Amino acid sequence: MELYEAARVYKGVPWLDQGRSRKGLDCVGLVRLSIRDAYSYDIDPNGVLHRHMPVGEFIRATAKFWLRVPKDEARPNDVVAVGRNNVTSLGILAPGATLNMIAIPLKGIVQEGPCILDRPLRGVFRCRSY
Repeated sequence: MELYEAARVYKGVPWLDQGRSRKGLDCVGLVRLSIRDAYSYDIDPNGVLHRHMPVGEFIRATAKFWLRVPKDEARPNDVVAVGRNNVTSLGILAPGATLNMIAIPLKGIVQEGPCILDRPLRGVFRCRSY
């Protein structure tokens, strides 16, 4: 299963700060659950990542799982970080005429939408093979 396909299962789930279940998700929860569903791999098997971890800290804490790629090489299934100053949100790229991103909490639910929002792209991360 592709990562973006796993993420699409969560479309319509309410956005919930620090959410980690179908009852509610934030961007970190969506990425973590989608990786688990797509690759049968838990990026936090020892429960080290705590609920109030900022997105940038989450990326650093799980660095062994990611390969950082140039922004112009972004492709479907990559995880992207967007935001100003500090990284504020993660998304999963899906294919389309333009790359779409799933997980931006627009209108309070997990949904799919344009990758280029009002926030600059801060980084692109590809899941390493396990």
